[in-house]
Amino acid sequence: GERLLAFAQSPALLAELEYWHAQTQGQPTQALGREGQAVEHRLRLPAELTRRLHKEAPGAYRTRLDELLLVALARVLCRHSGQTSLSVALESHGRDALPAPYSDGLDIERSVGWFTSLYPVRVSPGLGDLGTAIKAVKEQLRQVPNKGIGYGVLRYLGPSFAQASLAEQAPPQVMFNYLGQYDTGFDAQRLFTLASEPQGRQRDDQASLSHALTVNARLVEGQLHFDARADAGHYSPSQLECLLDDLRAELSLLAAHCLAPENAALTPADVPLAGLTQAQLDALPLAARDVEDLYPLSPLQQGLLFHSLQGDAQAAYVNQIDVVLEGLDLQRFLQAWDSTVQQHATLRSVFLGQGELQVPLQAVLPRCPAVAQVHDAHG
Repeated sequence: GERLLAFAQSPALLAELEYWHAQTQGQPTQALGREGQAVEHRLRLPAELTRRLHKEAPGAYRTRLDELLLVALARVLCRHSGQTSLSVALESHGRDALPAPYSDGLDIERSVGWFTSLYPVRVSPGLGDLGTAIKAVKEQLRQVPNKGIGYGVLRYLGPSFAQASLAEQAPPQVMFNYLGQYDTGFDAQRLFTLASEPQGRQRDDQASLSHALTVNARLVEGQLHFDARADAGHYSPSQLECLLDDLRAELSLLAAHCLAPENAALTPADVPLAGLTQAQLDALPLAARDVEDLYPLSPLQQGLLFHSLQGDAQAAYVNQIDVVLEGLDLQRFLQAWDSTVQQHATLRSVFLGQGELQVPLQAVLPRCPAVAQVHDAHG
């Protein structure tokens, strides 16, 4: 509590206030009904589609599963509303969100219970192609400061003017929460399993709904489950069912898109040291799947590149030596070189200096051709 209070009064947190205002700016205030009057519908994805979304699809754009699920949900909701963006309430577990120095020496590993951070984010998938939507929403989510903990701290513990300004803004009408994988702790020898019976109401029937639409997703026994709960004044049972059917179709399209070899891209959050815009990343001469990392050249590398471009690199930097090795196991020697290259990123780096780049960069390749060559001189 003391750390949170100190964080609440810090200049760094107050600097976030403008960001949090922008996340719900223009959000209309809408009257919501009671919990007991809400409509509900559930969706369960097939195991194969779940596997592709969970295991394979995130690699194309270096996303997390929850980011892909939100892309699909946002696209469906934007199509239904005709808007290009919407404000969504998200949750994070909050255990690792408090920044330094307020987290220094703070050990909560033995603490029991939730440390939930609830915060709004405006996502703008647009109405265009899937690739553009994935890149846009991913970047918008990666720009959330300190995993969202600052919103709640400002809203309830911050200076009075910050609390008042955030309280005046209408909350998002949509809430999405990916609860994670539920059955990771259960193996073949398990004594306990997840109960199949309903857990009952979590809130009183007379309580007001917090959002017009709430969608919870979780991964259970290899299948993605979606539980949707909506205000009856905004969604009829058939409309909510239609929305989840559209979500299933959108997730199927998204998985197919991400699994196509030609669909992959880096975004600025993947390579922050490069300092490139999305347009510059898209224009790189290397395919995104062929780039492990991207960052500036060291001073020594700048010198190497300079002399290389001047045409005198061999005279300046190349030394040749002859070593006689007896009893060499050639195959193991070549394997040792390959292992060394794989373990050191600098040995798998290439220079990029053409196109729209203002300064040269080095790209780390996931793999590169063998550096050791064998020449048989026996005649």
